[in-house]
Parts: sequence; C-alpha cells; structure tokens
Amino acid sequence: RRVLFRSPEYMYRDSLTGVRNAAAYKREVEKLEARLQSAPHPFAVCVMDVNNLKQTNDVHGHEAGNQLLINATRFICSIFAHSPVFRIGGDEFVAILEQSDYEKRVPLLQRFDACNGTITFVAAESEATLSVSVARGLAEYNPATDSSYSDVFNRADGSMYVHKKACKARALRS
Repeated sequence: RRVLFRSPEYMYRDSLTGVRNAAAYKREVEKLEARLQSAPHPFAVCVMDVNNLKQTNDVHGHEAGNQLLINATRFICSIFAHSPVFRIGGDEFVAILEQSDYEKRVPLLQRFDACNGTITFVAAESEATLSVSVARGLAEYNPATDSSYSDVFNRADGSMYVHKKACKARALRS
C-alpha cells in the first residue's frame, strides 16, 4: 500500500479563496518580527474586511457569500499583486507590503479606492447582480514608535473600521 504525501504548503492555503490562510499569516508575522529585531526595515500592513457578507448570505444564500469572498479576493490580489495576501478570518484579509508594493503604497491605495465597488458578479442562487466592496485600512511601520508588528496591525485595523463606517454611510446616502 502506497501512502501519498501532499506538500505541507496546502496547510497554509485557504481552501475557498486560494490565498494564504491564518496559519500562514501567523508564520509570516513571526518571521517579520524576527527580522525587525535584527534589522528594522520599512513595511506597511493593509487590513481589509469584505462589506455585506452577512447580508449577502442571509438574502442571497451562502453560495453567493462564497462568490463574494472569491471575487473580493481576486480584487484584493489584483491590487496587491506583489505582496502576500492572507485570509485571517471569515471576511477579513491582510496584505503585508514590503519592497515594491511598500514603495507604491499610496498609488496602490488610490487604485484600490477607485476600483472598490465597481466589480460585480451574478449570484448563482438568486441570479442577482451584486457588487464587491471591501473596507480597508493601511498603517506603516514606524521604528521610532512601533515596538512590534501588532502596533502596526492595530493602527491598520482601526483605520479599516473608520473606512468601513464611511462605506456604510455612503451606501445609506445612495
């Protein structure tokens, strides 16, 4: 009897979206923390949360919610094409920007905002046309004030919640 072994990398991929998962994120943060201790370098963290997932699930079904997550992932990865993207929770994603994406973080965020909400898909179960909207927050590492990765993450997370409120307010005005 032969035993087939799969690459251990599959353990670090989200089965729905194909991006790196929470275990991969934890591993990446540990590596980044170790690098910061020996040689601090510039980086930024973008925390993202898919808007309206619960409502999509409730109104259009869970398959539509899965489609929303898949389309949101494609959108996120199209913006941060040179950065690792992680799905760290149900509708929560993180991109860690280093090197070229760090250098281009302002235009990347501008492109994110310009394209956000313009992507649509047809929900399989309800045949409704739904749009992809993602709240985001970005924070940059500051060696003078940040003692760890979590300091940067927490600022990015706080910024994302401010952006999420603004997205909801815009949706109510529409």
